[in-house]
Amino acid sequence: MEKLKSVFITGASGFVGNYLLKTAPESVEVLAQFRRNRPAVCAPHCRFLQIDFLNTEFQFIQLYRPSVIIHTAAMAQLDECEEKPQMAETLNAEVSRKLAEWAADIGARFILLSTDIVFDGKKGNYKETDKPHPINHYGATKARAEKWVLETNPDSVVVRTSIIYGKALGGRPTFTEVLLKRLRRGENVPVFTDQFRSPIYIKDLARALWELAENDFRGILHVAGPERLSRQAIGQLVCQLFNLDENLLVPVRTQDIHLRSPRPLDTSLNTELSRSVLRTTVLPMEQGLLKAFSNNK
Repeated sequence: MEKLKSVFITGASGFVGNYLLKTAPESVEVLAQFRRNRPAVCAPHCRFLQIDFLNTEFQFIQLYRPSVIIHTAAMAQLDECEEKPQMAETLNAEVSRKLAEWAADIGARFILLSTDIVFDGKKGNYKETDKPHPINHYGATKARAEKWVLETNPDSVVVRTSIIYGKALGGRPTFTEVLLKRLRRGENVPVFTDQFRSPIYIKDLARALWELAENDFRGILHVAGPERLSRQAIGQLVCQLFNLDENLLVPVRTQDIHLRSPRPLDTSLNTELSRSVLRTTVLPMEQGLLKAFSNNK
């Protein structure tokens, strides 16, 4: 494809959005959308756009003609999606469809950040060709978004990812930051023994998304870590790397905890295709954690 000129990033104040701004190529014009809180970082050539996707009629889109749209904005808290299903449907599915339609109308490439939670978790090691079968409302809204995006825009990529770890640049701390803080305070931390994911370092994901903005791949791509790890294994790894007490980790099973939203157990992702498509190397979690938190030992 032609050289990347301008990119519209939604959810720019979120975890992924902030890192996309931080790592944006200097030559690219960036339009960064946020809902309430202005992003903590700014790209070299960046304009900010405050828009609440719940309350917009999308007339604004006629004013901009980016070459690529990276759609990271989402309602991603599983329990909140169960409690507010219509809001989740609007933000996760309907907004994705409208943005993909806009992208198609102006000839822009469209990248949707999706999730491993579109799967039911019964087998793990899911490939791009495996059919989504969500068991909670969040997963259902993201599965609909995937379908609509792929049907609406021929130049689109659905990027399914997993747990994203690292140090937040602003806003809500990440699960790894919370885990480290609680362990350092000597608090007991419940960790699931039966939930398996493919954790990815935030900087690797951001690099992969920028790479996809400039290449010709179309369709579904699993961009996740190279390992299948349980929450308990992640906790143990954190303890070992940062000399913390593993006895503070309290093993629990999903069925023993009352959760409003059902959790799929094994949504680990097969990443063979992305390794063949992308130059970006996704680090094993041990290396990613050291890069993210080695100054905090």
